Amino acid sequence: MTEKKQQILIFLIFAAAVLTAPFFLKGNYLLNVLVFVGINTMLAVGLNLLMGYAGQISLGHAAFFGMGAYISGIITTRFPVDPFLIIILAAFCAGALAFVIGFPILKLKGHYLAMATLGFGIIMYIIFNETVDFTGGPSGLSGIPNLHIGSLIFDNDWNNYYLVWVFTLAVMLLSINLFQSRIGRALR
Repeated sequence: MTEKKQQILIFLIFAAAVLTAPFFLKGNYLLNVLVFVGINTMLAVGLNLLMGYAGQISLGHAAFFGMGAYISGIITTRFPVDPFLIIILAAFCAGALAFVIGFPILKLKGHYLAMATLGFGIIMYIIFNETVDFTGGPSGLSGIPNLHIGSLIFDNDWNNYYLVWVFTLAVMLLSINLFQSRIGRALR
């Protein structure tokens, strides 16, 4: 069995386990925990791409993750727009800023790169905590509307679980395909 077929088989087994897990869980607490596991899995896949395959050390990766979350949260609480469009806009904005910040920082290597990304992460942490009018500071944002697709509203743990894990599985599948592509081989 080729490596790609083996990875796809493992992915399919994992996907089946993830999609059936809610039926075996008692109560919503574990379901809610698994929502956060899914969100952080997407973050870990991105870190794996950068640190595992490209060999670059990033200690400020979560700053861009938080930036996208705050952009989408702030806009959806202040303007009556479709939250999914804002999520796409927030991802684009965070990605554009990551490119602008990352372009000069990636000229650094090793410990210098780690310290620069750590410094950026700390700066963003301070900004997120000190701009109480925009981010809610340490208390966070309140009043973020529920996501919805047509009449399907993501307002409970079951719906949120499947929403997050569908995206997480898509990110994982994309990463498997990326790692097997010419770009992925160039990163190694």
